[in-house]
Amino acid sequence: MSILGRLFGRKPSPVLSDPPEEVQSSDGAPPEPITDIEKKDTNGGGAEPGSDSGSGRSYCFIVSGNPSLIGNTVEQISGLGLDVGYFQADQEDLRVASKEAKGQGLQFAGLNYLGKNSSPAEDLGDVMQKMASEGGTGTINIACALATPMDLTFLRIDYNTILSGAVRQGILPFPMFVTENVEAAQFLLDRCTEVRSSFAGKRLEEV
Repeated sequence: MSILGRLFGRKPSPVLSDPPEEVQSSDGAPPEPITDIEKKDTNGGGAEPGSDSGSGRSYCFIVSGNPSLIGNTVEQISGLGLDVGYFQADQEDLRVASKEAKGQGLQFAGLNYLGKNSSPAEDLGDVMQKMASEGGTGTINIACALATPMDLTFLRIDYNTILSGAVRQGILPFPMFVTENVEAAQFLLDRCTEVRSSFAGKRLEEV
């Protein structure tokens, strides 16, 4: 069921009980200007995951080294009625797994968003390397949301709202990776530790 269906149909039952934490900046680096992350999409004209030309459900990964930011993001996405989980991965473990993905020739076949900009994200190993670079403290925090094409439209709006608010608090911009490739998404989650999720104990194709 899409977000619109949930908004005007039945009310989603809560799945995440921990209250959102106030977002705190984890470093003293100056934020990049908001104007740099609010430009028009530039994905080279390819089909977006979850668009009308896509095959169906998208798997969306919002990534940061800031745990309170991702915890808050998971709570907000849960409020949209989407299946969502909070995962963590060791920075070095992700780098090792990225080499494994490259060795197997695994494709992500999706997009890398930074605000309203997007660029192709074809190789799963490259995506995992980029995720690993987000963890200044050694731990990568990941919000993984499952979205229909309509859900993805609202999720991108929510992501940009969260991102703009975080940048205003001095937090550096953080990416969202989106794919329709369930095998790539599952490979990635298998290398992470589940903190909490609405699909605990299930593989993605079962949700």
